[in-house]
Amino acid sequence: MGQSRTNLSASADALRTQCTRYLSMVGELAERALGMAVDASPHAPRPREGERIVSLAELLPMARGLMGDVPGDLPDPGGDERVRWTDGLGHHRPSYGYLAARLALRGGGGVPVTHEPVAGTPDARVHADWVAALGGPQVRSLPEFDGNVVAAPLIEQKPDDSPDDWTYRELVGLHGLVARARATGDGAAAHRAYSVALHHVQHTQPDYTTYQPWALAWFLRDPATITFGEQQLHDVATHLSLEGRPGALVPALLLVDAWCDLKTDLEACG
Repeated sequence: MGQSRTNLSASADALRTQCTRYLSMVGELAERALGMAVDASPHAPRPREGERIVSLAELLPMARGLMGDVPGDLPDPGGDERVRWTDGLGHHRPSYGYLAARLALRGGGGVPVTHEPVAGTPDARVHADWVAALGGPQVRSLPEFDGNVVAAPLIEQKPDDSPDDWTYRELVGLHGLVARARATGDGAAAHRAYSVALHHVQHTQPDYTTYQPWALAWFLRDPATITFGEQQLHDVATHLSLEGRPGALVPALLLVDAWCDLKTDLEACG
């Protein structure tokens, strides 16, 4: 299929409408997930030499504080040990380190991102955007950009890429690209992020939409991409009902992050 072009330059009034509409919806789902989320790892992972295992559940008190509760303390960043972040079932993904660092930044502290992908790989491209996003002290509203957008993926899908793995990398990468645009005021990064979002609205099937709502707030900002964000919200709600408390941990933290972005954008509209 050929590339599609659309204009996604929303006015302040349109953005205010979108953020107002979804702020309470995302907030309610975040509160539900936060109330459920636990670390129920059946077996504690064994750390490698020079490594420390930390559950994302350590971030729950701080995440509740971001939603208006009494703020909790940040996890101890530790010394020189590498940190491997795990979900409610003890599983590890490099993306969890990015999420932990972003939420810690919101909470006024910091935790190290110790993942080091192989240079020149698609994961290295994603990592670079996240490192740039996490380098600044503030999480700000988005810069202005040229709204005439051509849909294109962040990273080309190769024939041997599984749809699930490729889509997950794309959404984690999109989240990092948006965070980079916010942290650095990079209008080109915001423009590129709209291009990636539009591509997934047009090409990614719901079967491949992860229940972990990466880049959720970005999809919910504009009518041209909103259907994807709504699908993510539906997938999260279904997952919470089916998987229960351990499966709620990562979605809960991502929903809090999305809520914070929507709130920031709404405040920026005046």
